[in-house]
Amino acid sequence: MADFPTVLADVYRRGTVAHVSVAASGAGSTTVLSPASGKAARVLGWSLMCDADVTCLLRFTTSGHVIAALPFKGAHAMNLVGLTCPQGAADEAVEVYVSGAANVKGFIVVEYV
Repeated sequence: MADFPTVLADVYRRGTVAHVSVAASGAGSTTVLSPASGKAARVLGWSLMCDADVTCLLRFTTSGHVIAALPFKGAHAMNLVGLTCPQGAADEAVEVYVSGAANVKGFIVVEYV
């Protein structure tokens, strides 16, 4: 227990918040995060909401690997503390995909490696 404050402080220090706001008029993808050249994005956590009954995915652009999925209208949040976090390849952006018109809002906590 003596290490708890140290561990907790480390959790709060990691990552940068990237706000997400997508207004899609139809199906398609919107890039919401691009790492600096030669860096990879490691997604530490997220919180997303979608206002329409459409499939909504937070995913890496090149590989298509899904980070988070909202298969219907609603919200989703995930805390990955203590887990291996999704990481894209170097220079691979993160995008929001929706299968129809929708508004997606939230945030991604990311670190660049």
